[in-house]
Amino acid sequence: MNIHHPNERKADLESAVRSNAVTRWVAALIGLAMLCWSAASGKGAEVLKEYELKAAFLYNFTKFIEWPTNRFQDAHAPFVVAVAGHGPCTAELEKIAKERKVNGRTLIIKWVKIPEAAKGAHVLFVSVSEDSRLKEWLAAAHGAGVLSIGESEPFARQGGMINFGLEGEKIRFDLNIERADAAGLKVSAQMQKLARTVRRKL
Repeated sequence: MNIHHPNERKADLESAVRSNAVTRWVAALIGLAMLCWSAASGKGAEVLKEYELKAAFLYNFTKFIEWPTNRFQDAHAPFVVAVAGHGPCTAELEKIAKERKVNGRTLIIKWVKIPEAAKGAHVLFVSVSEDSRLKEWLAAAHGAGVLSIGESEPFARQGGMINFGLEGEKIRFDLNIERADAAGLKVSAQMQKLARTVRRKL
């Protein structure tokens, strides 16, 4: 009969928890890498619509970015993604929100009409239809520590944190680490390796 000391059982439990956490993290990394591979190979465009793929990317980004703890009211506060402008991404994100969570938090997708409304979100996706108001959207997002994600060259030029770009039928994403750092957001090194380009503070 084997008798385990309480401290040994505690150590085994902590080891199991760490192992499970690592397994989930590795699975998330593989998932993001597979999205990049699908987009790069062109097969993703054949199977998924453009915005299905972008929504999947956006959701996976949340697993590799750390927000300041003060961006959440408490441990049960939801994770909010705001969408600015008209486009199919909102519907695709709502599909994901019905089945997934972000770090155990309920995922809420909301469409916002004015920049001020994005300040309570954790992620702001700016559709290309809002390019004429990019300065306002980015000012509101960055001032509140919100991760900004867009899909146009003007968005990237004006300081958006993550920008989707098309190369033929291939979807890529670029990172602006300088802006993310300034907003108090930490982007994992693994995610940076999967980006097409990474802009850092000079």
